[in-house]
Amino acid sequence: MSINPELNIAGKSYQNKAQVAGVCRSIIDGTKDHELLRSDEARFVAALFRRHPEFLEKSGCGIAGFTVGTDSRWQKTRHFIIVRIDQTTVDFSWRVCVAGKLPEKRVNVLGALRRAIADQIAAFRDSAFAGRVVLECPITRAVITKHDCHVDHASPQSFLALANRWLGRYPDPQITESADGYGWELADAEQKENWQSFHRTNARLRVVSRRANLSYLKVSL
Repeated sequence: MSINPELNIAGKSYQNKAQVAGVCRSIIDGTKDHELLRSDEARFVAALFRRHPEFLEKSGCGIAGFTVGTDSRWQKTRHFIIVRIDQTTVDFSWRVCVAGKLPEKRVNVLGALRRAIADQIAAFRDSAFAGRVVLECPITRAVITKHDCHVDHASPQSFLALANRWLGRYPDPQITESADGYGWELADAEQKENWQSFHRTNARLRVVSRRANLSYLKVSL
């Protein structure tokens, strides 16, 4: 029986989606809530997550690791949780990943661009909350804290608008899998420095609520 190449995850081939689902359930059942995944399990979940249709949005400023959590509303379902570099978290459905397809290169390139500016995003968030415990989201008017906010690129200079402008200069940037296995990064140091400088000069950042960033401000790739 031939192996579907789309079911090659973290360097291992699986004969069908049921096998992948079994690995997911095994990891979740064997992991305590909020316990960071290690070694092979982390690499498996990282590779699986790349199949998610909202990989870019959920990755945010970059991924620091993965853990497991219990659904906060019903206290029944347990699922994988992404821990971002800025320590914000968001869950994702492994079932969606198993059913999905590998993302196009454009998604990987955008992910590499986001990763390259992660330090700028974190620095802006820290500056916005300097001496403050809470702020008001300019979109939803909800109260937000440093640990539950998202950093947004204010229109018209959205992240995608800036990325598209820069990609007009570098239409095929070199990317490579990140050392931690959690995504992609720019491989060429000069290109990376150029993009970081371009973003620093042109981005207009603001802190908003998660709801605002993932619902009202969400745009198509």
